[in-house]
Amino acid sequence: MRTQTDGMKLVPYYLQERSKSLYISETYKDVTIPSYVGHLSYTDQLEAFISRYKRRPADIKYWPYGPYWPAHFEGLLLDTPRHLVVGLQGCEPLVVGEFANSQTTESQVTQYLGKWKGTQLAYDSETKGCCPTLMFESRFECGNLRQARRVNQFEYELVLKTDLYTARHTQWYYFRVTNAVPGVTYKLRIINLLKKDSLYNHGMRPLMYSEQDAKERQRGWVRTGHHISYTRSSGTNCPLLEKGITYFTLEWQMEFPNHQDTHYLAHCYPYSFTDLKEDLELLMNSDERSKVTRREVMCETRAGNSCFLVTVTNFDSTVEKRAVIITARVHPGESQSSWMMKGFLEFITGPDPAAKVALYCDLHGHSRKHNVFMYGNNTSADLGVTPLDMARAFISERLFPWIMSVKSPDKFHFQSCKFQIRRCKESTGRVVMWHQLRVSNSFTMEATFSGTVLDRDNRRHFNTQDFMEMGTVLAQAILEYQTVKADPVQHTQTVLGLTRCITKQVLAYKGALCHTPLPLPPPLSLSPRKLQKWREHQTDILNKCSSPQRWSVFNSWETTSG
Repeated sequence: MRTQTDGMKLVPYYLQERSKSLYISETYKDVTIPSYVGHLSYTDQLEAFISRYKRRPADIKYWPYGPYWPAHFEGLLLDTPRHLVVGLQGCEPLVVGEFANSQTTESQVTQYLGKWKGTQLAYDSETKGCCPTLMFESRFECGNLRQARRVNQFEYELVLKTDLYTARHTQWYYFRVTNAVPGVTYKLRIINLLKKDSLYNHGMRPLMYSEQDAKERQRGWVRTGHHISYTRSSGTNCPLLEKGITYFTLEWQMEFPNHQDTHYLAHCYPYSFTDLKEDLELLMNSDERSKVTRREVMCETRAGNSCFLVTVTNFDSTVEKRAVIITARVHPGESQSSWMMKGFLEFITGPDPAAKVALYCDLHGHSRKHNVFMYGNNTSADLGVTPLDMARAFISERLFPWIMSVKSPDKFHFQSCKFQIRRCKESTGRVVMWHQLRVSNSFTMEATFSGTVLDRDNRRHFNTQDFMEMGTVLAQAILEYQTVKADPVQHTQTVLGLTRCITKQVLAYKGALCHTPLPLPPPLSLSPRKLQKWREHQTDILNKCSSPQRWSVFNSWETTSG
């Protein structure tokens, strides 16, 4: 990290570079940073960072410390939970319909027959007939449960903390539960979510982790829950909720498998700052991987945690190289982006060669759509070019996502990709990289919290292995993209496949697509006789479709290929 002296105080170079949002004077009294929630003033926050920075040895770029919490954070901090990460143990399907044989809190028969009066007891010396109270905890790294209230014999109402330095962002959860009775059905209800819709309404289920199952059966995170709903909140009188805001409620019922066990519940597979440090440490301790890897601290988060910059390249080469920039975990709840980054780094630092092509990709999670897909930019709209150049740009900006879909047809959905720049997205990484640095291959890759629905007979949840595989596919696609751009024959074949897919999309949108597949472009290097037979076969296919649009499409293929 570069630094420069301002008066007698040492100021991080990257803070000086933030000219649009930060001005630093000799006394640091004119500091202006975008507003956020917190008890520290901007000056105090900056002074605290400078104090820590001055204590850092000058030749050390990497701080092996953290995780840190904001200074105003109150409460006991517990050890970071350690979860078993296991390989693929079978696919967990998405919920289709309802669980017909699942018991509910109303239908179950238990030994706890005491009538629940709705009062909140602080102490009762005679607990006969009352089910033991679940014990909740989230004062550990990544935990975000604010409050849990028991509202009925088997029902609990939960309130989440907002993301740090925000006032309203709540859409994920991660907490611990103990004192559960096996076989009893419990109802959990999170009442302060903010998005209007969720994948929980489309087959997604919560995640559960059992410490006992991990120790005795080598079992990791599993999907759980039934009678799942995501609806608008109503009838809640929680004093923690802000008036005038429309909240939504996630409700599910579930059973805990073991007695005297510790269970964790999560929206997505957790990946903490501690996990990140350990994974980077393993990377740097590897004799082979460390030869092409450098780890630095680019900046600090507001809580004081290091934001790492990992460079993978051939450091012995003096040839000027083009860069691939991958960012991840912009939003704290999108932990699948961290798993994708882990898979990406493991691939490109391994024995396979890395691609040398300019590309930027920001890894995210998506809470309302299935599968994996990308957002790109409409580059031709900014250039004001000729119609031919616009057509070339149209194909070019879709070529890399198309390669992703070809390499991962069971997870990546090309039809879900969008290529436009909405006003509300102008500050996102992909748009900034295009507008300011003119990186045309600038994308946001979104991975669902749920799973894949591309195979109608196998609609299933994603797991950590799936997310890591998508990181590997991203690296492989970058390498293949370089090969395609360098080989005219491969480039032509890839563009024809992309064009055929887009044509089918357009015809389907206009209601002019028959169930018979469109003709493929002729294979290369066919003899005249075989080419004639191929054309006769494709004509037979098209004869099954009566729409004249099919013939225009066929003729366009003939013109392109002939």
